[in-house]
Amino acid sequence: RTLRYGDVNLRPRADQRRDQFSSQFSLAMPHTLASGLTLEPLLGLKLRHQRDAALTERDAGTYALRLSAARDSAVDGVLGLRVRYDAINFRNDRGWRADAELLGRPTLYRQAGIRQAGFASVPAAGRFELPASGNHRLGYDGKLGLSHHGRDSRFEVSAFASRDNGASDVGLSTSYRYAF
Repeated sequence: RTLRYGDVNLRPRADQRRDQFSSQFSLAMPHTLASGLTLEPLLGLKLRHQRDAALTERDAGTYALRLSAARDSAVDGVLGLRVRYDAINFRNDRGWRADAELLGRPTLYRQAGIRQAGFASVPAAGRFELPASGNHRLGYDGKLGLSHHGRDSRFEVSAFASRDNGASDVGLSTSYRYAF
């Protein structure tokens, strides 16, 4: 942020640290519909824990902000479907594979801490509470992938989209493996 007021022209700096831990447990029951086509319904739980460290701005003089640490824990249900199509010749392990996965994650339980903020120059009087980041009741994960298996190589392309606690993430990844 930049502070400009009268003769004040400051650009404070701060280092933010966030630790996240998540673990997902799923039960899947694959059903083969046709040669190479598999449907897998998924059911499970996802545990999430996030800790935002305290933060104090530097180079802001009397206008430096100070934020307290906060923790956020949640348990999400996992409901989803995975679809896979294999067009691979298993005798020589060559061919194509396409994957798609869609997971919905309704929040079953959430406990969020409250962060407090204030100016570093006014230790007690200028403190106020920051509202929690809303109750986002549904998260999702989606993934599409395509891979080609050669005799000694494998090429994969996959795209994903995710939403967790109101924050979205999208991406694309590619990989090439060669065995020699």
